[in-house]
Amino acid sequence: METFNNLNKKEKIALILGSSPIILLILIGFSIALINNNFGNRECLNKRKFLEFDCHGIVTEKGRDKKNHNYAYIVVKDINNNEEKVFLPFSTDEIWEKIQKNDIIEKNMNDTFMLVTRDTVTFEINPDFDCKEGDFFLSP
Repeated sequence: METFNNLNKKEKIALILGSSPIILLILIGFSIALINNNFGNRECLNKRKFLEFDCHGIVTEKGRDKKNHNYAYIVVKDINNNEEKVFLPFSTDEIWEKIQKNDIIEKNMNDTFMLVTRDTVTFEINPDFDCKEGDFFLSP
């Protein structure tokens, strides 16, 4: 530190400007690594969101919220006639295309499947997320 204090103003500026590109490259490298770690496997994030999803009721509406990243949503009416707009950012086409208005859906938290009843037929939607157990987003 004493050496830095012994430098004149021009030398200090040159030292700072000379080391700035190296520091910038290091910061950019860390940023890219962080982004790849957190968002590298979108499927794991989607699987975690699906596992955390809990919903029971009748689908009264289905659509896409164009103001909110075009997220798929459904409006579900529960047994108390409360309606809730449920966004499906994790929704794969497999889920989205199979749910229709007036379907009864049952999805418990941590279940890997969703039960859908249409008329008198009940079927299971079991999305296949490309994610392994040890991946980042499945960790608690």
